[in-house]
Amino acid sequence: ETPAPALDCGQRPPEDEHNIGIPADAGEVLAEIGDPRAVAPMLDRIDDFFGLHYSLAKMPDGVQALIDTLADPDGDFGVRFAAASRLGAATTRRDDAMQALLDIVASRTQDVLMAAVSSLGILGDGDQRAIDALKALVADEQVDEGARVTAEKRLAYISRNA
Repeated sequence: ETPAPALDCGQRPPEDEHNIGIPADAGEVLAEIGDPRAVAPMLDRIDDFFGLHYSLAKMPDGVQALIDTLADPDGDFGVRFAAASRLGAATTRRDDAMQALLDIVASRTQDVLMAAVSSLGILGDGDQRAIDALKALVADEQVDEGARVTAEKRLAYISRNA
């Protein structure tokens, strides 16, 4: 069996203009290769290197990992927020990503609601399920005003193609 692709992020290099994007670039290459064995090492360092979320959103197993991360209510807030943010960029398993975002919006999970609304407003372009979910959110006066305003903006954007 071929060994898993290497993503050696064990030691963080000093951040300067020459190497700040190296782990994210490595993630992009691994996403292009598409080897599902790359997902675990990318997840291990996901909170250190923000760009890895984008790479995961391009891989079927990566999208599932983002969904699982988002679904864990006891998970790290920053990682869950980033997962919600990046599911809008899913290029594969889009329906699964959409359902995960719809679930967050329906549950009104406050800590990641804004990110889920923003992603839904990208992934749900022209999708009636997203439009209905955002309309319900806008009408819910119990929801944080910032989330409602974001939902209104995203609703205007995605409704144009419905």
